[in-house]
Amino acid sequence: MNIFEVFGKDEYKNTTIMKYKNRMYTIEDIRDFVAPLYKSLIKSDKKIAAIISKNNFDFYINFLAAVFAQKEIFLVTDTNKHLLSPKDSILLDKITDKDKDRIDYQADIENTFINLFTSGSGSSPKRVKKSLKNLILETESCYKIFENYFNKPADVVSSTLPHHMFGIIYYMMLSMCACNSIIFDAQEILYPDSADLGDKIFISTPSFLEKFQKHNVRISNLVPQLPPAQRSRHLLTFSNDTQKFCSRSLSQNFLGQSSAPRIIFSAGDKLKESVSDFFSAQNIKIIDIYGSTETGTIAYKNAQETEYNCFGDVKISTDDNSQATIKSSYFLEDSIVIADIIEQISPEKFILKCRNDRTVKIQEKRISLPEIEADIISLPLIKDAYCFKSSEKLACAAVLTEEGQKICIADPVGLTKQLKMQLNNKTEIVPQKWRFLYEIPKTRTGKTDRQKAEKFFSTNITLPLIIDKVRKENEFLYKLVFLKNSNFFKGHFDKMPILPGVVQLYSAHYIAQCAFGENIPESPAKKIKFSHIIKPSDVISLELKKTDTSVSFCYKKEDKVCSSGVFSLEKK
Repeated sequence: MNIFEVFGKDEYKNTTIMKYKNRMYTIEDIRDFVAPLYKSLIKSDKKIAAIISKNNFDFYINFLAAVFAQKEIFLVTDTNKHLLSPKDSILLDKITDKDKDRIDYQADIENTFINLFTSGSGSSPKRVKKSLKNLILETESCYKIFENYFNKPADVVSSTLPHHMFGIIYYMMLSMCACNSIIFDAQEILYPDSADLGDKIFISTPSFLEKFQKHNVRISNLVPQLPPAQRSRHLLTFSNDTQKFCSRSLSQNFLGQSSAPRIIFSAGDKLKESVSDFFSAQNIKIIDIYGSTETGTIAYKNAQETEYNCFGDVKISTDDNSQATIKSSYFLEDSIVIADIIEQISPEKFILKCRNDRTVKIQEKRISLPEIEADIISLPLIKDAYCFKSSEKLACAAVLTEEGQKICIADPVGLTKQLKMQLNNKTEIVPQKWRFLYEIPKTRTGKTDRQKAEKFFSTNITLPLIIDKVRKENEFLYKLVFLKNSNFFKGHFDKMPILPGVVQLYSAHYIAQCAFGENIPESPAKKIKFSHIIKPSDVISLELKKTDTSVSFCYKKEDKVCSSGVFSLEKK
């Protein structure tokens, strides 16, 4: 049952279509929220509605109102980039008003257009225009292919937002095009250990699914879910020897969920084999979706398989260079040529060989960045890596294993020499620039955030090595080390180097901005106090706490406070 066809009909008004914060909402309930917004939109001369809602409940209401008001819709993934939408647009954010007026809602699916933006790895995302009919046809294909999983009522939940192609089709449109059987759960899944996934359709990304494995969050009917008071992902334990700092699971062995999801859909990046195995061992099926903002879904496969199956009415043809041309009803163009290299097994099956947009030329040689990343990750001291071309050289942001972290603290220069030597046996081009991160940053769509990862190479001050990170609501606790080869130790002071106060302020400010995801003014910092010195290679903790008006920081070594202060937040 399609919500765009039945939304205004009273015989369907008691159909439950949404769940949010433990409350169920019927079509009639949702109509009360849509009505005042709809009336406001049809009175406006502006033809474009830009949805900037961060909240999934608000997004759902705004989307329906804009469709029925027959506005052209812009889905803006980053509210800081809302100027991507034209100046004559109406910005739709939070929903507050309700109205019980009866309205004859009519949707024009062929002439209602939705504008999406390619996910934000770069500074200038590309705009992609589609019709509502394109989205509905893609969603109906999904329902038909996986109907065995939808043959009884279910909630659809998500750790990703509906502002992009994967999120809007598999999360929101799936519930809208089958609103009599699939309920849209608007509560975003933020942490693996607090997610209620029991018998639900789970929409996620490889980067989020990796957290289940990383924190050993197992999903099993046999394991009782932890009580709310104990759902904090970790407790931190400090001993007198900070080298023995540990992050331990509350349940000693693992955290557990009450029951397994019915199925998981994943897209955005390559799912690691170890993550796939982690879920497969628990009899949980992950469907890997392959496609793009421009093409919509191209194909799908079981996460543990290699061959992709063409999606719905998708037709693929390849040229002599194995590049593919896509034809389907999921976009407005007649066909789209994709840059990726595929090996076609049959008209309906293929193997993805290489994502061609990540091939660069260095030292007159064309190299595949994914292949070099795979070589780097195969090294015993590396867990993850991201490579890119920087000033005609190959740069690598790498995540170290526990053993790699120990070597880095003891001899950071020696570590990079060791890694380069090991890579010389695997590849002609070896990274010359290295940064060691706690994790490779990801966008909300689950793809590598290239802009953030590459920014680590352009900071004026060497950032500390982060060894561990724990989050609680508006608090973060980091375990970190300022490496002895950092650029600010030279000359401060030669015989007994210590960490400059300005570096402590800079690093706390930089890490806080990354942690809380918002702009924090650099000055004036308040209540700054320096109590004890920090030396190269000291293992210390950084505590960050956020309120509505400020972010406080505190560096500690063992149980001694080294420095502390407060950054004021901009008034909104």
